Amino acid sequence: MKKNLKLIICNIIVCILVFFVPFILKNENDSLNSVISTAFTAVGATATLITMIIALSLYQKYGMDSKLVEKQTDKVFELIDTLKGKSLTIHTGKISFYLRFNNIEEEIKNDPFFNTMYPKKITINDQDYEQFLEPIQNFMRSYLLPDEIKENLKFLELYALADEYNFNYEEYVKMTYESKTDEEFLLMIPFRTVEEFIDGKNKLVDSINDWLSKHTSIKLNLELEKPS
Repeated sequence: MKKNLKLIICNIIVCILVFFVPFILKNENDSLNSVISTAFTAVGATATLITMIIALSLYQKYGMDSKLVEKQTDKVFELIDTLKGKSLTIHTGKISFYLRFNNIEEEIKNDPFFNTMYPKKITINDQDYEQFLEPIQNFMRSYLLPDEIKENLKFLELYALADEYNFNYEEYVKMTYESKTDEEFLLMIPFRTVEEFIDGKNKLVDSINDWLSKHTSIKLNLELEKPS
């Protein structure tokens, strides 16, 4: 607001100065009417020039912004296509829970089954990691993905997969994409509990919906739980 006010004041001052220039430069042969006419013509030309400069500046700024948002939107939809319809399965030793990239309602999260599953650490097969989680992680390296969405991908960020641990269903669960539970499973480092993973997934879905609602005029139903 202050920047716009300063710009308006500067433009007014320039126009006033331009208006008085013909009076300063007039000679004895110039009539008052001709000087006034020249002054108004000079002010009109100056105002037109200033308007053109401002319009060009705004076009460059907002034109670039618009192109960037368009490319960001394409990248967001690319991420959506990667997530859409994908299903992970959490194996607790007693029950297998199917996890898709849609939000879990609070009343379901408070179910006793979830309460017993939430504190357990996640283990994963390395092939499932390469096929599913790693491609999603790669979006974090894209400068086009909006920061607010990129921030909510960090729950998938891993430093290592550890094989030195004693697996038991009291402390751990097996999370699968396509592999079978009798294959080798590795511990995610840093540790991710089921609760942390589900909360991270929900925040990611919310951030995608929030960003699209701010930058698109169409209300979108992404239906991430349904296959493409």
